[in-house]
Amino acid sequence: YDTSIPNTQTPDPSLRTVPGRIDVAYVAAVHEGTPITSISAAAVEDWLWLYLDFSYAVGSDKEIPLELVEYFEDGFEFRRSSEPFTAYAGYVGQSLWFGVGLAPTEPWPVGRYWIQVYNEGRLLAQLEYEVTE
Repeated sequence: YDTSIPNTQTPDPSLRTVPGRIDVAYVAAVHEGTPITSISAAAVEDWLWLYLDFSYAVGSDKEIPLELVEYFEDGFEFRRSSEPFTAYAGYVGQSLWFGVGLAPTEPWPVGRYWIQVYNEGRLLAQLEYEVTE
């Protein structure tokens, strides 16, 4: 798959490596915050946060590799990170938070941003948010 440009396919939230899926995905202004679709650049004091809520059923612990790819509205990929998580035996799911966006010391350009979440090359989720003046 080519992540040099934003993926325009419809995300498939299923985790094929385990019987499971991403049930909820959103961006929040603060860790453990509520969903946002827009935020003022002046209001961003730290990372923004990506919330992913998984459901799955596994017989033994299994590591699930995730890749987060972040784009600005011009299609420029400004950040890529590997974020594996462990699906634990006996659980039916878990929630995780990932810091996303620009580093807290960097100024935020006004515009639209996208986050794409991949598992082994498959697009699982795509989120969009806007940074205003």
